[in-house]
Amino acid sequence: MCLGLYALSNLDYALILCANRDEYLERPTLAAAFHSFEPLAQDVHSPPAPSSEGLVLSGRDCAAGGTWLGVSRSGRIAVLTNITEEHGSYSTSRGELASSFLTSNLPLSEYVTKLTAQENWKSYAGFNMLLLSPSSAVPLQFDGRFVSNGGAGGAITARALRPDEFNYGGISNGAEASGGDEWPKVVEGRTNLARAVEGYRDRTDVPNDKILIDSLFDVLSSHSESEIRSRGDLRNTVRVEPLHVPYPTKDRSSTVPRSYGTRLATFLLVRRTGEVTFVERDVWKTTPSGSTVFGSPDDDRVHRFSISLP
Repeated sequence: MCLGLYALSNLDYALILCANRDEYLERPTLAAAFHSFEPLAQDVHSPPAPSSEGLVLSGRDCAAGGTWLGVSRSGRIAVLTNITEEHGSYSTSRGELASSFLTSNLPLSEYVTKLTAQENWKSYAGFNMLLLSPSSAVPLQFDGRFVSNGGAGGAITARALRPDEFNYGGISNGAEASGGDEWPKVVEGRTNLARAVEGYRDRTDVPNDKILIDSLFDVLSSHSESEIRSRGDLRNTVRVEPLHVPYPTKDRSSTVPRSYGTRLATFLLVRRTGEVTFVERDVWKTTPSGSTVFGSPDDDRVHRFSISLP
């Protein structure tokens, strides 16, 4: 399970976004860096060198090459989550949905129209996706769409963000038609995001990105004390503490337990001037010896750049 929380109506920031990525801890992943979705080598220990000229800043999933969260130099942003459902077999990768938007030159409305058109439809495992694109220059503002197929193999649909979502929105792993936007973790996350952002605004000292990010990490660190007995219980906790979850074999004939939990927290702050701060932080990770440890802010991957606005 994953969770993305965002605010689009702050006076100083065009976007405040924080997200947890919940995944098998041993799944090969590349740390966030600039790139242009170049093909990945078969050897995950020999990743392509980060490119200072890359078009997109994101982490990458080594299994399929796509991403779950990224921002382009032109200010396009995608956040992708998987809908919780039974494992199935698909020739498509949901990560390509995010990567194709981040590298596209089409305006947001045209891109979404093309994506949802019947003649371009593909069958994907269940997903939800937040797409953002600048709708004005300084002071920067974003336009947004919520895109989903509602579950495995469903038709892709899209809608504009509601006014309340521009204030404080959330995206996770539930189908919207089944109340996924009101899961406990989403409701709690939105509430705590509002408190963090409004508390930051009311500070009497000189606020900065680090102070805000520390507050956002607290939002993402809330976790249920109740025992997780099934994947369905994950909807009740913002941060997932490490547990063993069945992992299907390639032929889907059996499953083996693998360590699963919140492995990354990502923070994306975009000021009204177009200045971007992107921070990726390890939450839970495995060591070479196989033990599970909590990450340290000292190992944060921090990137700063300015959006190229027309």
